[in-house]
Amino acid sequence: MSSVGFYVTGETYTGKHGLSLKINGIDHGFNDNAYHRAIVIHGADYVSQSFVDQHGRLGRSQGCPALPIAKTSQIIQLIKDRSCIFINGPEPKYESPYLKLAPALAKFEVELEKTQDNI
Repeated sequence: MSSVGFYVTGETYTGKHGLSLKINGIDHGFNDNAYHRAIVIHGADYVSQSFVDQHGRLGRSQGCPALPIAKTSQIIQLIKDRSCIFINGPEPKYESPYLKLAPALAKFEVELEKTQDNI
């Protein structure tokens, strides 16, 4: 289960799951520790209809957003290097300054500057 909220994508690397993408959570109290926990976007064989058919659910990635293997490279190449992504889920207490346009634009600009050194 990935932490909800907004993330800024970073650089790619090749790890134990092949091509992977570093991400930096920018929602304080929800995902702001993702970078230090090594939460990354990567491909996984358990993200497939055949896995769901066999097990009745998708697999688990210890918090990393996982992609279907066949689409991993294309998706990562498209969103790498400072894209904004949003992960939604059943978190009833989720609040974010990024959910309202004017404050989001101002805060996002500040956060991008702060996270530039981390990514």
